[in-house]
Amino acid sequence: MIARLEGERQVLPRRPRGIRFQFPAPPHGGRILLGLVGAAFGYSDENVFSGAEVEIGRGEKIAIVGANGAGKTTLLRVLAGQLAPRTGERRLSPLTRMAYFAQHAAETLDPGATVLDALEREATPEWRPQLRSHLGHFLFSGDDVFKLCRVLSGGERQRVALARILMEPANLLLLDEPTHHLDLAGKEVLEDALDQYPGAVVVVTHDRSLMTSLATRVIEIRDHRVIPYPGGYDDYESARLRREAAVTTPAAAEPSGGRARRSPRSAEAPPPSTAPSLHPSPSRRTPSAAQTKRRLEALEQDLRGREARLHELEATLADPEIYRDGAKARDLLAEYERLRGEIETLWEKLAEL
Repeated sequence: MIARLEGERQVLPRRPRGIRFQFPAPPHGGRILLGLVGAAFGYSDENVFSGAEVEIGRGEKIAIVGANGAGKTTLLRVLAGQLAPRTGERRLSPLTRMAYFAQHAAETLDPGATVLDALEREATPEWRPQLRSHLGHFLFSGDDVFKLCRVLSGGERQRVALARILMEPANLLLLDEPTHHLDLAGKEVLEDALDQYPGAVVVVTHDRSLMTSLATRVIEIRDHRVIPYPGGYDDYESARLRREAAVTTPAAAEPSGGRARRSPRSAEAPPPSTAPSLHPSPSRRTPSAAQTKRRLEALEQDLRGREARLHELEATLADPEIYRDGAKARDLLAEYERLRGEIETLWEKLAEL
């Protein structure tokens, strides 16, 4: 095999375009599949959100957006029924068939099962003849379907978990960070699959490409409120930029408007010198290459430690037994949400450096 590999020019196969997924027709679920009426939820005395009014209709594609730590995953878990609202009501149509993809779903795969086994265990009779084809769409071709789940990379496990959940005869999918660990090819496959999925989809993701191509409606969590936007992600971004511009415009006009209110002493003060200072302030000094390198190394070390703890929490939360102790589960979930926000902030700082 080594001799053959050395003698051949290895070319990575390009995923064919125009793949059509053969999803089973979703069960009929009426016009409204799921909703929240005046719902509020919090892990402590303070609510993560309150007064939530949400309706998810048949065939809608909805993206939940908001700042890191705003409560996007919490809202999705309330919609999924994993968390009960503190006040208000969750209304689920009796005809709704829901599938929930959590961030740690890939960790629930049986390590001793093959990729094909993982799907066969969940497959309905109508799915069994096309399992190999379905896995091929998710970049598992040939003997790849006989790989054991324990030897798969994080991205491969994520693809197996997504392929498995998309087989379920559901009319509503709830997805939490489905592109986590996926490479570019895997993200393209997922976008194609969700675009062709005939049921409704609610997704929490940081992937703007997925939100732009998928979302027909946006729900934002901001200032402990759940705010619906009727348009797609591009419409939401335009509205957000207009809102931020409206907030910063008065601040920019403040110096000219406040000039008449200065004290006499400040009015008589000489204008600041425009000559360059021989001793620049520390805030104006450009950090040296060595200082930047040290900051990068410190950030990377901090990220490794926090991501390691995040993976430990994912493994712990994947165990159903942990939810028998409600207080402990809430503490772990709160730590998980906090860590996710901190990691996102560290990645942004790293990108700036």
